[in-house]
Amino acid sequence: MRKLASHRPVFAQTLVALADQASASLHQRRFKEAAELYKQLIRQDPRPEWNERLADAYAGRARDLAAKGMYKEAAIVLENTAAPGRTVREPLLYISCLIHQGQFERARRAALQSIPRVPAADATRLGECAAVLALAAATPEPTSAAGENWTEQCNAARAALLAWVKGSASEELDCLLGRIPLRSSFGPLRLILKSLITPSSNAEKARALLAMISADSAFAGPCAAAETVLADGRDLLDRWPQLRPMQQQFVGEIRGLRQGSAALLNQLLDAERRGPSSLFNVLIRRPLSLPEPEIRAACLNLLPAVPDRLHEFQKRFGPLSALDYGRILALAAEANDDWEAVPRHWRLVIEALEREGTPDARLRQAVVYRHLARLAQRHPDVWDDERIPVQEDPVAAYLEYSVGADPEFLPATIQLLERYRTEGDLQNWQGAAQSAAERFPTNAAVLAQAVDAAVARNAYKQAVGFARRVLQVDPINQPVRQRMIELQMAYARRQMRSGRADLAGRALDEAAEWERTDRPSAALRIGRALVRVAAEPGVDRTEMLRAAVQEAGDNAVAWFTLMIEASLMGVPEQRLQPVQADLAVAQRSEPDRTTILALVSVLGQKEIRDARKKIAPVLRQIRHFLSRGSRITWTTAEFQTIAEMLTDLREFAVLLDYARGVLNRNYDQVAHFYQVIARTGGNNNRLSPIDEARLHGLLEDSATRQNFSLFNRVQRFLFERQSAKAKRNMRRGSAMPDTIDDDDMAELLESIAEQMPKRPAKEMRSLVNEFGRDIAIDVLAAEIAGSPMGEILSQEQVWQLSGAIIANAMQSDSQRAQPARRR
Repeated sequence: MRKLASHRPVFAQTLVALADQASASLHQRRFKEAAELYKQLIRQDPRPEWNERLADAYAGRARDLAAKGMYKEAAIVLENTAAPGRTVREPLLYISCLIHQGQFERARRAALQSIPRVPAADATRLGECAAVLALAAATPEPTSAAGENWTEQCNAARAALLAWVKGSASEELDCLLGRIPLRSSFGPLRLILKSLITPSSNAEKARALLAMISADSAFAGPCAAAETVLADGRDLLDRWPQLRPMQQQFVGEIRGLRQGSAALLNQLLDAERRGPSSLFNVLIRRPLSLPEPEIRAACLNLLPAVPDRLHEFQKRFGPLSALDYGRILALAAEANDDWEAVPRHWRLVIEALEREGTPDARLRQAVVYRHLARLAQRHPDVWDDERIPVQEDPVAAYLEYSVGADPEFLPATIQLLERYRTEGDLQNWQGAAQSAAERFPTNAAVLAQAVDAAVARNAYKQAVGFARRVLQVDPINQPVRQRMIELQMAYARRQMRSGRADLAGRALDEAAEWERTDRPSAALRIGRALVRVAAEPGVDRTEMLRAAVQEAGDNAVAWFTLMIEASLMGVPEQRLQPVQADLAVAQRSEPDRTTILALVSVLGQKEIRDARKKIAPVLRQIRHFLSRGSRITWTTAEFQTIAEMLTDLREFAVLLDYARGVLNRNYDQVAHFYQVIARTGGNNNRLSPIDEARLHGLLEDSATRQNFSLFNRVQRFLFERQSAKAKRNMRRGSAMPDTIDDDDMAELLESIAEQMPKRPAKEMRSLVNEFGRDIAIDVLAAEIAGSPMGEILSQEQVWQLSGAIIANAMQSDSQRAQPARRR
């Protein structure tokens, strides 16, 4: 007789498949389907883990329903997750659903009942929810499962809130607030009320109290309203739209705004979001409950954004002064990037202030000039033809005018001196430094500039006088001390090369007077040892040299300094023969960050840069050591310092190693620029079309990012071959007609073909294909501006000519392609 087959494995297999299906539905967020499947499983085998997963499915379903605004349905689903002795899943979501339904009392009870059964973080938020609901309730809070302390805290909070509403004295309120424990669920109310009664003179303390309230607290709404009460100016306007109507009403009542002010503010902010023109329309055309002067001031501030509404403004409020008219047009030109018009309009402002002739007007003139100097630094087209000659630097010229109008404003004076220094204008630098030293006789920064300016012009006695004045003001000023040591050492090097070791020794003795005992100068110690070696040719001074190097740090930099100083002083190489082994060890040592930066500091001195040819043999010996430092990960600032030094010394092979090292780790604009410098040997005539286009793109990007140091370097490198007059003509235009018709353009193209930079059509097409037509025109326009034709063409004509040449190149390409297509 055949045995009947057992159905038990089939049942088990069915449960496993059903469980897998339910788990997959839950994982895929199909919560409704998952809940049905888990209910089927529980009916057949009520395992605890399946009950947990069913609760998870209910919670997920409730979240989906709440997100759709179906709060009643979400609450019902969550109630299915409650078990004896346990709270519902997602108690915060459940309470939120009850509040949205207006069931505040039920929500409060649910929050209190859930507190003992949830983690501490959720318990804090539930407690605060219950606190807010209790304060909003019409009847006092009865004793509940939360304990007697809850009732006491709730009564204390109610009493403090009622006293604040009635306008009780601060002392009484402080006493009532002290009864509310700060760590209780009602603690945030204490912080809010305390911030509102804090005097306005201590607003920072009030804001700090509100900052202690968490952003996810149930009191976050009242806290945001209180922060807006304390806000002023732009901060108030930024916060206002984020408030709900009830919060706005609260803020309006506390700040004492007139009836209807909240609606007016909302109307204005809504118009502002639509744009300045919409806001101007609301202010000037609609009847507003605002004083006329306030409406006029608001419209006046909007005019730079809507200059086309000037006529409408003057029709309503009367004619503008020349000062306001020029200011509005200037700011509008800045907003529209019309940099050629900017100085012309600011000139109207300056002339109006000159006519006033008051001390206050002169100070305002200085402010305008400083603003123009900042703009000229970023935008070369900011150039006032009537006030600044073609050959002058516009930034320095504007700063000069600023200092002339307000000579006592120290920052402008410092900026002007630094500008003269960076532009190499030695004559003006020294004159301005002497004048500044008279106006600011006790300012160390001004006196230090005077020292450097005197040194740059080889005015040794003046430099010493200014340096001593610096040390009277700042006795530990190390840069000035170092500058004087370098000055004496430069004199000693010249005497050594002339064979006067005695005079060199005296100069170094005088340099030692500037030295601080706690900051000895390595170069000075080594220099004095080399003078002794040269003064006593028959005496072995090897140990003296080693001792000097040891005092200087006994490291690679110290040995390299010995080599550099010996080369600068003209000490014969055979006199260093006894220490050649030590020098070889230094060259083979592995460089680290500190060593490379110290060596850069030594090689970066002006006299060493100027004596590049004299120290060329030394540079060849330490070139490999420097190159190995390219493996180090440098910051952008460190790399730029190293790159500038290598560029000045024309060590382009080493510079290329450093640039590649940076670019291999990550893209860096500065490294990319110096990679181009290294590849071209610092000669912009060797730029390929691709590199030139990339540098133009880098120029635009650095201007956008306001990296003015990189912008100025790229600009100088790209355009240094252009004469100053050619560059000015690109900005200023010329007396030729503004437009050229097609016949004239063709004739012009033919007549100047020999004078223009030669660029094959294939290169220009490649330039357009890779970088676009605009950048290709930029590159070609820059070349034309630097050619003889650049001096007779206006900027507009240069652009027309460049565009026509690019168009011809592209057209010839398409004409060659047409026969191929016909074939």
